Amino acid sequence: MSNTNLRKLIFANLCYSNSRLNALRSTIIERRDALADEFDLAAVLKDVDVPKESEIAIDRQLNRAKQCGHSIIGFGSEYYPYLLSQIADFPLVLYCRGNMERLKDEKKIAVVGSRKPTYDGKKMCDMAARYLAKWPYTVVSGLAYGIDSLAHRGALSHGCPTIAVLANPVDEVMPHNHINLAKQIIAQEGLIVSETPYFERTYGHYYVRRNRIVSGMCQKVFIVEGARKSGSMTTAQHALDQNRELYAMPGSICNVVAGGTNNLIKNGAHAVIEAEDLFIPDERPERAVRQYTHPVAQLLMEDGQMRIEKMSQMMDIPIHILLSELTILECQDILKVTGNMVTLVD
Repeated sequence: MSNTNLRKLIFANLCYSNSRLNALRSTIIERRDALADEFDLAAVLKDVDVPKESEIAIDRQLNRAKQCGHSIIGFGSEYYPYLLSQIADFPLVLYCRGNMERLKDEKKIAVVGSRKPTYDGKKMCDMAARYLAKWPYTVVSGLAYGIDSLAHRGALSHGCPTIAVLANPVDEVMPHNHINLAKQIIAQEGLIVSETPYFERTYGHYYVRRNRIVSGMCQKVFIVEGARKSGSMTTAQHALDQNRELYAMPGSICNVVAGGTNNLIKNGAHAVIEAEDLFIPDERPERAVRQYTHPVAQLLMEDGQMRIEKMSQMMDIPIHILLSELTILECQDILKVTGNMVTLVD
């Protein structure tokens, strides 16, 4: 991308009103769709006049990026994510901190959810990251408290690439408690991005605005937990508007943070009960048949599930001893205990 084009995009991002930004985006999309391979961004930007007094503000952005060792990329850059470029309200520029190659990763999945996750939500984040690292998928989230940070930590612990999308400028980390997490992301070849310019105050609605980027750069969006009225549901709505594959983890009807995800599933989102459900049926990899050697698992192989009382009788084991054994097997993802019912995990 030419320096002139980048400067004009930075200027528009800094100074344009929302209506002018949307008009510029619409013109870019219209020309791009009409001209295809002959599309020339410079021809669209020729009408963007940068006043002399604004040159100082642009230089201030570029100098800050250089000082911090960051990068600023504009729409049309070789690093600009293709999927993100296809959404109606794409960001004109992205401020980047870390490994720029993450933007070129073909397989990305957004994993987001409640700031106050349940035990099941926490466990699902780890299970999903462990599974996604095998293929591999790059995990994209928002570095917020709760599911977002768990998604990043799970990705890091299982060697899965991860991208954090911030609402605030990339030279500061919010919340401050996640400064070390941000450093770990960078240290493990991850990336931190934002469309918010340096030195700009972060307003509350920026966090909602950021969500369209989280979903926009991904093929899949997984809402782990979220109430009906929450930031997670705005991400889900963006995913639907952007025609992304939407996934959600079901939960108890009595659990507030499952209200939104249950409603998404009710309206057509893919239900995720196990990590393998993150692949829709026609793309799901073949799974090897598990071989069980533990007596409890072998007992469950015929029917798939059994009540604890019946299992205790058949195995002639006191219930308190059986419960301890079941806890160990559940931690190994061999079975799942729900109330007094034990179910074998496929």
